[in-house]
Amino acid sequence: MPHDQTDVAKLVLLPEELLVLANAHERQEMNHYRRLAFGFLPFDLGMSKLMAALGIECERRLDEQRQASQRLALPDTLTAHETRHAKQYFFVVNRDMAMETLTQAIAVADYSLRFSEHLLDANATPELDPMLTAFVKQKRAECRILQDSLDACVDRGPKHVMAGYGRQSAG
Repeated sequence: MPHDQTDVAKLVLLPEELLVLANAHERQEMNHYRRLAFGFLPFDLGMSKLMAALGIECERRLDEQRQASQRLALPDTLTAHETRHAKQYFFVVNRDMAMETLTQAIAVADYSLRFSEHLLDANATPELDPMLTAFVKQKRAECRILQDSLDACVDRGPKHVMAGYGRQSAG
């Protein structure tokens, strides 16, 4: 009997597995945005605040995951422990570095969106669908916001000093 290539096994995760993966990923995202907020601070206060806000959104998603775990009476596998890894800190010092950093942030956000979509696809627990669907929508918005920020950075031109985000350069 010939094999039909349209038959593809679907990955299905138990709710505990799904929430552990989502939690670890979101914690990594939160730390990433915190580092970006710190890195943009001396160059562009507005961009720093944007990155901090995206980090706060990660914190909210982590809280939602903990609440979902409690509602489903799952074992306490979502601990609030911090993983300590040697991370490089940096300061954005010029427009080119800002554009490169934003480009990398967009790539990371796109990966995060795809990861969230895969978690939604792998979910077999109807109670988690609304939360995971909301996460995918939030990740899409995050990608758009970062892309808009990069576009705005490109549109400002090379003479614009970015400190005081949103302020027009004189000249």
